Amino acid sequence: MDTAASNLARFLQRETGTVLGQWEGVMLKADQVALFGRYLAERIRIDGEAELVVGGGQSMTWRQAELLP
Repeated sequence: MDTAASNLARFLQRETGTVLGQWEGVMLKADQVALFGRYLAERIRIDGEAELVVGGGQSMTWRQAELLP
């Protein structure tokens, strides 16, 4: 079973070449929900080293309990 944290790690690996990378950009609502279980904002930033997702003035770490609704 995939977890939100493992999905994020794979996303960062694919987009930046490392699970500790940083990615910032526009992401559709459906893609965000599929990736980490909720929608934050159109434009988001994912920081693998800090284990942080930021968007729309909200932020969350990607410990499993914080990612799922």
